Amino acid sequence: MSAGNGAEREVTEIDTTAPHVARVYDYLLGGKANFKVDREAAERAYVAWPGGLDGVRADSRAHRAVVGRFVDCLVLEAWTR
Repeated sequence: MSAGNGAEREVTEIDTTAPHVARVYDYLLGGKANFKVDREAAERAYVAWPGGLDGVRADSRAHRAVVGRFVDCLVLEAWTR
């Protein structure tokens, strides 16, 4: 695989046998970039979360919204300087 500058990069494989935090987060947000192992890990990990899996999904969406507002503010601040 070419990196665009003539250097070769090693292709790494995705381990679909172990959950990954980014794919679990994707699952919680309703994304499609996750595997069965990620969904199972989320369901086991968040069974005791207040509101269960639906509660953690709501919290994840709220977190994503806050990050979006931070980015909007930083862009506006940088743009007005």
